[in-house]
Amino acid sequence: MLYFFSEHSYRGNHAGTKARNDVETILQQTGAMPINSRIYELRSDEREDQIYSNVENRFDLFKLFWDIKKLKNQTVIIQYPMLAFDFQEKYFKEIAKKNHLVLLVHDLHSLRIPDKRNLELEISLLNTASVLIVHNRFMKQKIKELGVNVSQIYCLELFDYLYTGTLKQMCNKNNSVAFAGNLEKSMFFSELIKCNPDIEFKFYGIGWEDELNARNAKYCGNFSPEIIPEKLNASYGLVWDGDSVIDGAGPLGEYTLINNPHKLSLYLAAGMPVIVWKDAAVAELITKYNVGIVVERIDNLGAIFENITDKMYIDMKHNVLEIREKIVCGYFLKHILKQL
Repeated sequence: MLYFFSEHSYRGNHAGTKARNDVETILQQTGAMPINSRIYELRSDEREDQIYSNVENRFDLFKLFWDIKKLKNQTVIIQYPMLAFDFQEKYFKEIAKKNHLVLLVHDLHSLRIPDKRNLELEISLLNTASVLIVHNRFMKQKIKELGVNVSQIYCLELFDYLYTGTLKQMCNKNNSVAFAGNLEKSMFFSELIKCNPDIEFKFYGIGWEDELNARNAKYCGNFSPEIIPEKLNASYGLVWDGDSVIDGAGPLGEYTLINNPHKLSLYLAAGMPVIVWKDAAVAELITKYNVGIVVERIDNLGAIFENITDKMYIDMKHNVLEIREKIVCGYFLKHILKQL
C-alpha cells in the first residue's frame, strides 16, 4: 500500500501551493492513502503568527505524526522540504525504520540560497530515504556529487499542473511575452524592459513595482493558480531567473542549472511556447519536445523572434498542446508512481 503525509495548504496564490496540492491530488487518484488521520492544513501566511512561530500548527503536526507509529512495511511518500521544517530528521528516521520512505523533492534550499551548514543537513535528510524523486538528471547528478547515496533516484522530468478549465484561444505569433511568478525576487525586469523596447511584456503575480511601468510593460494582476492559465495572454512565457538579462547570474540563476521551475508547467498548461536560458536544466526538455526557444541571453528578443517563422511557431504550439494533455492530468508523476 502507498501512503503519503498530507500537508494540504491554502497559503496564497503562488506556485508552491499549487505544486504540492497537485501532488496530493494525484496520489489520491492513484489510490494512495493519507498517513495522518486528519489533514494538516497550514494556516495562511497572511496571519501574524506564521508557520515558523505558530505553536498551534506545530502542536497539530506533533499529534499527527503519532500516526507514523501505526505503519510497518509500507511505502510512504513525503514532499520535501516539509512546509513545517521542525523535526524533519526525527520524523524521517521514524518512518524509514519500519517502512520504505520516498521523498519527492520540490526544492533544495541550501543550493537555492547557498549555505554550507544547511547543505550538510539537507544531504543527511535526503539520505534517510529509500527512494528519491527529483526534478531532472542534472539535479540527480548534483546531489550524488554532494554525498547523497540513495540507490533509487527517479527523475520527474516535468511538474504536472492539474487544470480542468478549457483552453482559450491563444495569441498568434507576435512580440508579446508573459512572466508569471514572484515579481519581487526578479532583479532583471528593468533591464529587460529597457533592452527590448519593441517587445510587449505582461507581468502576473505579487510584488509588482510601479516604477517598472513603461510603454511596453503592463502589470496584469495576481490570480489563483486554479484560474491563471486562462488569464495568461501572450505568444511566449518567459522562464528566467537571476540578476541579469545576459545570463543566469547570481545564486537564483545558478539554481536553474538543476531546477524545474513550476512556472514552466504553468505556461505549458496555458498552451504557451516558452523562452528559456540555454544552460538551464529545462533547456534539454524544451529542445526534446520542441515547445519553445532556447536562448543565450534576453537583451535582444526582437532579433530572436525575427528568426521564428510562422511555421516554426505553429509547430511549437502544436507540440505544446500535446504535452499539455499530459501535464493537466498528472501524467509525469503517475508515470513515476507506476514504477514505485
